Amino acid sequence: RKNEPKYRSAHYQPLNEIYQNLNQHKDWERQLKTKLRDKEFELSQCSDWQLQQKLQHEVLVLEGRVSRCQQALTKIEQTIMKRERKG
Repeated sequence: RKNEPKYRSAHYQPLNEIYQNLNQHKDWERQLKTKLRDKEFELSQCSDWQLQQKLQHEVLVLEGRVSRCQQALTKIEQTIMKRERKG
């Protein structure tokens, strides 16, 4: 994130960069969902109580990350719709 260009608002960011940002977030969402499915499967196969606790925590953390990523995707999509309406 440090290397990403900072804009005061999406108004100043070129539309093609907003689309690139959208694609990047979609890729992150896909990766996070894959990790989440893997952890949930691992948790379902686990019989060790301590490991179950650890995996449950990891699942919760991943669910939060997926949720934040989806919120960002929604915001980016709304920005694109507004920009395209304005022309």
